[in-house]
Amino acid sequence: MGKIVTYSIVVFFTVFLPISPSPAATAQVSIMPLGDSITYGSSSGTKPGEEVSYRKALMDKLVAAGYEIVFVGSQNSGYRILPNSSHEGHRQWCASGCYQNRSDILREVYNFLATNPPDIVLLHIGTNDIIADHDPQEIVSAVSGILDNIFRYAGDHNRQIGVILALIINQLNPPCLNCAQTTAYNKALRQMAQDRIQKGDKIIIVDMENGAGIDYRLIPAGDMAGIVHPSERGYQKMAKVWFDGLKQILKPSGNNIDQDFRANRTDSTRYFEGEKWDPSPIPTGQLSAPPLLPAATSPAQPPAISAKEPEPAPASKPGTAEGLKTASKKEPLSDSQASQLAETKGYAIQVNAFRDLKLAEEFVEAQKKRGQQVYVSKIQIKDQGVWYRVYLGRFADKAEAARNMKEKKIKDFFPKCFIQKLP
Repeated sequence: MGKIVTYSIVVFFTVFLPISPSPAATAQVSIMPLGDSITYGSSSGTKPGEEVSYRKALMDKLVAAGYEIVFVGSQNSGYRILPNSSHEGHRQWCASGCYQNRSDILREVYNFLATNPPDIVLLHIGTNDIIADHDPQEIVSAVSGILDNIFRYAGDHNRQIGVILALIINQLNPPCLNCAQTTAYNKALRQMAQDRIQKGDKIIIVDMENGAGIDYRLIPAGDMAGIVHPSERGYQKMAKVWFDGLKQILKPSGNNIDQDFRANRTDSTRYFEGEKWDPSPIPTGQLSAPPLLPAATSPAQPPAISAKEPEPAPASKPGTAEGLKTASKKEPLSDSQASQLAETKGYAIQVNAFRDLKLAEEFVEAQKKRGQQVYVSKIQIKDQGVWYRVYLGRFADKAEAARNMKEKKIKDFFPKCFIQKLP
């Protein structure tokens, strides 16, 4: 077997020259951490509520630098330490097709984006594919497909999404069971990404394998907690590399991103601003059936917040990588049914809004799986047309709604929620 030479590259980027937006452009930047159990945070804490991965250290760096950031995604781990603990890290998932009873990132990424649209995606994927003995070039092809789906979603919905793509961390050394395969994969991944960058894709490459300074020995001497997962110290080193990559997009003054990425963005903050929003197409793609995954302990969700709240359909317990039900498995609500789901009196906590009824239904179903008693209301807005708002609770007055929002810590689960008067 020939000698494998590895080249250490700290971090390298395609540089997008920032364009300073007006002072009014202060919208929160949505970031989706996307990947497997490393993104989830396995071995970064002893309980699900403590598994913060690199996300806590990264958020600390971003806040200290003055950026206004929100993590988005359907998964939630590390909530005892990091209130904004949303992400799309799915334990034991591959880039594509490792296990019959699990989905994969390639198949689901469009759905993830449709449910929680981000400005930036942090993608670290491939570890489980390598463990499953997939050929490095096949894994790279799957990752290229993931990128295709990200940019397809962006094109379908008139968005600009930036991707920070990681050359993944290597494995415990010794025994270094898959070190050569990981290095070969990263080399091919880098070449694929560079080719796409040359064609105009908004990708920044960061080198986690060699550029994070991870000591691949077992703790306490090194930074690895096991064969594939870093320790808390290792995750903190990953956070530094992500932060360096994000600084290439985020404006130094905070709150904004490079106009190259911000152009035509339609994040959910704008949907929430009543008649002030600038509407744009909302995802209408079909969602695939949920993967059959072993259940795991999930973070607590806020309890029912009002006795006057409508009775939700029974919610199943969420799994680690809970997916969304296939839209075709039940008949969608008619417009008349949707308009009757909420009484037109009092106040509610608005957590989302959609142009498309089917997508609103899918969002509600996903939240009910997480224990959220949400419901849909059809709204006609002057010069805007029909919107389907998603509400939580129903209250006699605004003060009661505010009190419940604070007591139940609703913003920990829906960071962009606000109190809305029912029409």
